[in-house]
Amino acid sequence: MLNVLLKGTSMIRSQSPMYLYRRKNGRYYIGQRFDRKVVWRSTGETSRSGALKHLKQFSEEVARRRDCDSLKEFSEKFLAIAPQNMAVKTLDIYRRVFRHLIDVAGDCPLSKLTGEHWDRYKSLRLGNIAPASVNLELRALRACMNTAVSWNLLSTNPFGHRKFVPVPETLPAYFTVDDIGLLKQVVAAPLYWDIILFAVLSGCRRGEILALRWSDYDVQRGTVTIQCSTGFRTKTGKHRVVPVHSLLREMLEKRRTITQGDLIFSDNGHQLRGNNVTKRIRHYIRKAGLRRELHLHSLRHSFASLLIQSGESLYMVQKLLGHSSPRMTQIYSHLEPNNLHRSVERIVL
Repeated sequence: MLNVLLKGTSMIRSQSPMYLYRRKNGRYYIGQRFDRKVVWRSTGETSRSGALKHLKQFSEEVARRRDCDSLKEFSEKFLAIAPQNMAVKTLDIYRRVFRHLIDVAGDCPLSKLTGEHWDRYKSLRLGNIAPASVNLELRALRACMNTAVSWNLLSTNPFGHRKFVPVPETLPAYFTVDDIGLLKQVVAAPLYWDIILFAVLSGCRRGEILALRWSDYDVQRGTVTIQCSTGFRTKTGKHRVVPVHSLLREMLEKRRTITQGDLIFSDNGHQLRGNNVTKRIRHYIRKAGLRRELHLHSLRHSFASLLIQSGESLYMVQKLLGHSSPRMTQIYSHLEPNNLHRSVERIVL
């Protein structure tokens, strides 16, 4: 029952954790309490009777939500639709997230999820994977609850303002020019050396390289276009144009004469499996006696690091890497010692 009107504050309170409040603009707003936070939404009404009617309808809608969608039901709906919009690797993350969330919360109604479940999820996963990997899953967890809100299954995201796991800042591992020379000496298969060379001179990700087709290579302009295609989606869903280094142009011309099909890097025309490529290159890295923290993705870091050390701006490196935010490129700022020295020397005493 909606039974209490506080005249002094123009607030109407129900027995559910919802409130009506009339602001100075004359309109009534519904406040719904989640843990210690109240989320407000406008009724669009200026009359008390209209606001009460709106609150009653909203309360009934929330009650229906509680009855119709459990966590398991929502996960099944989400995963049925998601493959149309996500890369396979991203979809695997969401499957893992739902599995562990159900371990933590059980098959409860979505409306029963609270910040406690977020914290329990963190504790569970921190016992098995690194903090950075936990945060990756937590971002996916928050994103799927945003989807529940957009589908009108929740009125607000129960994980919307929760904290991630603190992760100490670490510098990215990258190959030096000498490391690349040592690696070249042990790579027996020309195909894998071509992949390594392309990664370190273009900064492209593994999936981007393995999905490249000859139709993406513009010989006249000397560029390749990284874009979504059948079976492949770029990390941001956007395309970007990458300039091709002169050494890569020579390599691509040689590959054109020996490859089968439209894929630039393939096994006799067949798509290479990403995990197999990663394992093979890790084997070469170990064989060359290089640092254990180096791996395939370190070649992308090497591209950025070598550019920065040669005097290129962080802004240009951001564009070449396809980073959506400058913050992602800031991890390479420590490699600008010359610029830092020039800045210090500007002080005149």
